[in-house]
This record gives sequence, structure tokens and C-alpha cells, in this order.
Amino acid sequence: MDLYVADENYNVLSILDTFTSVIWTRRYNECGDFEVCVPASAEMFELLTPDNYIYRLDDDTVMIIEKVQLQNDSENGDYIVCTGRSAESLIARRIVWGQKGFYGYAEEFIREVMNENVVSPAIYSRKIPEIVLGDDNGFKDPIGVQYTCENMLTVVYETCQKYDMGFRLVKRGGVLREKLYFELYKGTDHSESQHVNPIVVFSPDFDNLINSEYCMDMTEYANTAYIAGEGEGNQRKKAILGGSQGKKRREIFVDAGSVSSKSDIVMTDDNYMMALYDKGQEQLSEKRGKFTFSVTIENLNMYKYKQDYDVGDIVTIKNEYGIIADVRITEVTESEDSTGFSVIPTFEQEVNE
Repeated sequence: MDLYVADENYNVLSILDTFTSVIWTRRYNECGDFEVCVPASAEMFELLTPDNYIYRLDDDTVMIIEKVQLQNDSENGDYIVCTGRSAESLIARRIVWGQKGFYGYAEEFIREVMNENVVSPAIYSRKIPEIVLGDDNGFKDPIGVQYTCENMLTVVYETCQKYDMGFRLVKRGGVLREKLYFELYKGTDHSESQHVNPIVVFSPDFDNLINSEYCMDMTEYANTAYIAGEGEGNQRKKAILGGSQGKKRREIFVDAGSVSSKSDIVMTDDNYMMALYDKGQEQLSEKRGKFTFSVTIENLNMYKYKQDYDVGDIVTIKNEYGIIADVRITEVTESEDSTGFSVIPTFEQEVNE
């Protein structure tokens, strides 16, 4: 892969086509990251400096250099190891300014809070000029939330986690220009059960699954929330989220005392209860059981990465022990070094019952 290095003003400084190794990871609803290892030289130190951009023409993801290290190796020579996160990390440079309440749809909330704190804030110095809003998808996931001065990346991440949305800041048209487009999206379901072409199945039977690591973890799983809002003692406003029974029912307590009906935002009783339910859903989303596959696939065989499947898509996995699951691709790591090129996706399925 060829890596383009650009300065903070998007001017291309160099093309890295010779390196020791590259690890390039994209994620569905978290920041991606990268690592580039190159032989040390004065020119490389000048080129690979924090806040410079690294990108590829065959990928919309933009990475930002955050850390540069020199590693000494008396046998093989010195190396520069350059690491950082994807452009979504820019969102972490802002907070929700003051108190924000919203009652409507999750996509509308994220777009509104991004506009107010990143794209077009009232205080001009808070604006990040290169970030613009992409298209509205019209997702209709109801939400009721209150935030006060929380980090913006945390707000976007938590909302996307609750509603199975992905988010990204991407360039368009191959090259890096002055604008990064903030987009929300939901992956395509290519599993056998949905029959959406192309159907994507990874299995030893198809010689496209080399090895796999499997984990089913129900240690912290919960499915019912007892939520307590404002008030004192028995007078606190309460809500219950979840309807499981018997030993299937696993309860947690959610202290939502920070959710206030006496904010600057006009709040009806229904809106307040929606906000409590949303706090419960937020906590339950962190207590889901996890069914994960980390596999190495043969990327040159039946399916092409970014063509037949991508980060956020749902595919079917079958291993040699009879485990079959429709799972979401939560991240994909591309790696290139002296041993060759590999694509390593991580699959995850949330367990709700």
C-alpha cells in the first residue's frame, strides 16, 4: 500500500511506498488507529511529525499522527515508529458546551450536537473548519438524553453504540482536501439468513477462514435496569427497562439523578421518562453479553474487502466446531510487512437474551 503524508494544510509532503511494516485499523463506531515503521533518517523525522495526516487513495479513512518514537536496533538499524488515531479523534477536542437536552431521533440528535459544538458553534473559535456534516440518512431510532459538558466523542460513541450505528470522518474523491465529511451509517446485512447479495460466509468449508478465536462472555451481562431519577428517597422518579423473568432476568441499578426536569430545556413528564429510559439503555448497552470471533481470512479468495464486505456489515461465520453465527464486522486491521499482506476482521455479536 502507498501512504500519503500531508501537512495540517493538506499539502502532500511525500508518498511512503517503502516501509518496514504498516498496521491500518478501521472501526465501526470508534476511532481507528495505525502504526507505521520506517528506517530512521533525518528526513523521516521531519516528515512524520504530530498533527500531520496520513491517508491512502484506496481508503476514505484519514489518520492523524499523534506519537513518534525512535527504536534502536544494533543489528537491523534504527527505526521510527509512528502511531496515531483516525480523524474521528478530532471530535474528542470538543465538549458539549453547557447543558444539552434532546427528545426525538438519535441521528437527528448526533447531527444537531455536532453542528452546535463542532461544525457551526455559536463561539466561532470552537469551530473545526474542515469538518462538515454529510447526508442525513433518516434513521428513526427514538432517543431522550441530557448531557452536560461531556466530551463530544464520548457522546457520539455512546449514542452509536446504543443504536448500532457507525460513524466516520472521511475524505471524498481519493485525495485529501480541505473538508472531512461526518457520516452516520449502518452496515449492510450480507448474512445467509438475509439473502442480500452478495451473501458472505467465512468457513473452512470454503477455504476462506484460516484460523479463528472464539469467545462467549456472559460475565457482566444484564438485561433489566431499575432507574432512579431526581428526587429524594422514596420520592425519586423511577423507571424499569426490560421484561425478562425468572433466572433469565439480570438486574442492575442505574443512578440517573443527574437527569433534571428543571433544566433550561422545556421537559414534559413523558420526555423525562424517555430520558430515564435512555440512561437505562445506555447502561444496559455496556452490560450486553459478547459473542466474538477474531479470525484470519483468505482475502484473495471468494470475497474482496471493501467490495463484498466492509466495516459495519453483518456476515455469517462457520467454524470447524459447528459454531454458526451472523456477526457484525466491528473492525478490520490491514497489515503489511516482510511476510506479506493480510486482512484481519473482528466480528462481534451482542447477546440480548
